[in-house]
Amino acid sequence: MVLCVGLSQRKVLVEEYWFYRLKRGYELPDEGMRKEAARALVGLRAVRLVPRLVRLGVEHYFRFQWGTPLAADGSEAAKVIFGLRAEAIEGLIAALNDKDEDTRSAAAWILEEMWEEATPAAGALCRALDDPCSRVRLLASIALGHLGREAKFAVKALMERLLHDEDADVRQEVAMALRVMGPYAEEAVGALVDALSDRNNYVRAQSIFALNAVCSDTALVVTVCDKMSKDEDDYVRETAAKVGKQRGASGSR
Repeated sequence: MVLCVGLSQRKVLVEEYWFYRLKRGYELPDEGMRKEAARALVGLRAVRLVPRLVRLGVEHYFRFQWGTPLAADGSEAAKVIFGLRAEAIEGLIAALNDKDEDTRSAAAWILEEMWEEATPAAGALCRALDDPCSRVRLLASIALGHLGREAKFAVKALMERLLHDEDADVRQEVAMALRVMGPYAEEAVGALVDALSDRNNYVRAQSIFALNAVCSDTALVVTVCDKMSKDEDDYVRETAAKVGKQRGASGSR
């Protein structure tokens, strides 16, 4: 027992040392120091540090570089988390509930990038659809879409966001998430039809794409596309014409 406690304490001390080196590498800045520390933390499987790694990433990387490839300078904190893969989920869920909206956004973004590996966080991501920060809601929507069947329980919550979120970007991403989920989101057909009246043209267009992906009723999709081909917006009309033609020719999704 004493030996186990001693080993545990030693691991904590070693993790803290390398976390300090990573943080110091940002402050100097020293890319080589950051990379060395990141490799060490992945090797140590430092899952205890995940919430702090998210916050460190926010301070030096995430806040200004949403969606930037991980090859970009300053991404070492993110690379540690991705290196831990599924072991990082619990810490990411904790970060998703952080009081700082940038930290919550960063956690949602990482979970989105993990695709199906983020399945254990599905419940937390669904709750994040009610986050006061629109960026968190947007990223949580994308992440749920990536989970496919495993996020089927969240379709009703996504429908609510599609029809009532105040941010058009969120509504658009929700439609895209439902499209990615495909047949697993078929209960959203009615909401997608209603979303065709959205004041934002991109929401209407993405709702056409999503309806085609989730709806098994070809006649309904073709009828909707025929109606939307008369929309006031060029992009919506082009989308409706394209989808209607493809669906009518194929007779299926």
